[in-house]
Amino acid sequence: MRKLYLSFLNVFEAELCLTGSNFVSIGKLSFLIRETKFFCRCFGLLAFVDKEINIVISATIAIFRDDLFSAWEYEQFMRYRAFTLIELLVVIAVIAIIAAILFPVFAKAREKARQISCLSNTRQLSMAIMQYVEDNDETYPWSLSTAQGSFQWGDLVDPYIKGYSVPSGVFSCPDASTPAQSYSTNSEVIGLLDIDSRSARGGYYNSVVALSQVNDTSDIVLLGDGLIGRDVDDFRLVPGRRAADEFAYPHPANNKDHTPDGGWEDAWLGYSDNDHQVSWRHTNGANFGFCDGHSKFYLRGRLKDENWDVRCHYGAVCDGASGALVYPPPDGSCGDQSPVDCQ
Repeated sequence: MRKLYLSFLNVFEAELCLTGSNFVSIGKLSFLIRETKFFCRCFGLLAFVDKEINIVISATIAIFRDDLFSAWEYEQFMRYRAFTLIELLVVIAVIAIIAAILFPVFAKAREKARQISCLSNTRQLSMAIMQYVEDNDETYPWSLSTAQGSFQWGDLVDPYIKGYSVPSGVFSCPDASTPAQSYSTNSEVIGLLDIDSRSARGGYYNSVVALSQVNDTSDIVLLGDGLIGRDVDDFRLVPGRRAADEFAYPHPANNKDHTPDGGWEDAWLGYSDNDHQVSWRHTNGANFGFCDGHSKFYLRGRLKDENWDVRCHYGAVCDGASGALVYPPPDGSCGDQSPVDCQ
């Protein structure tokens, strides 16, 4: 029996040697091992020759594979076994930790992409308004007029951008969760127009703003992320909850966050139009387009009164806004800025 085993082992070793010079398949090596062990099992020699088979295999691999495995390494390599419960739990724990680290990163990346898309929208809208100004005797449009039909500023600039009637188009911020308009204009530049003084409400002006009235176009806000209304507006080309056409009179709050208010229908400071606030929806910031056509992201509290003021001056009613409130000067309640910034 011993001689029979040795004869077979010599055949196995010769076959492995022929394979070893081109040994690339673990499956083929495993087949040779199973073949040899099956033969030995038939003659009751498995326990006796198992160790010797592994020695032959490791020696052959060492010759033909430049000592790729040591005898001990190959012995470990040949131990086929399943994962233990502990190993499985460790793998699951590692995957969970990696996911907990990566998911917030992915969420921030998606938010940053939406913010950049919104910034691009404000840039395009600002450029469209500039084209309107050039074609209309260097005067800005109105946000809403009591005597000029139902046209809003979006209708007036739409020929230059072709997006006012497109749901979730350039007039809609990706973070606003509405297909309708989500940007409001600086009311001191593009505001409510009431040439005939038909409206009893404050915040209306009796004229439009000329480009020459804007002293520094690179510093004056033209439009930005507006607070979305509470109710659906079915009268627009794109129905839905939308931002007001213009920001509050004399300008919106730079410091206080009105985003959680839920909408702009309720009165603010006694005027129904003064709850038209900025929506700081981009991680406590908002995008703004400026009168020279550029756009920029600002964190809440970084804009100042001077970034809004064209018609309005501390301690007086804004130019052309008859019957409106006096623009309150700084009194210390909101630092060196007007109290409207903190209300």
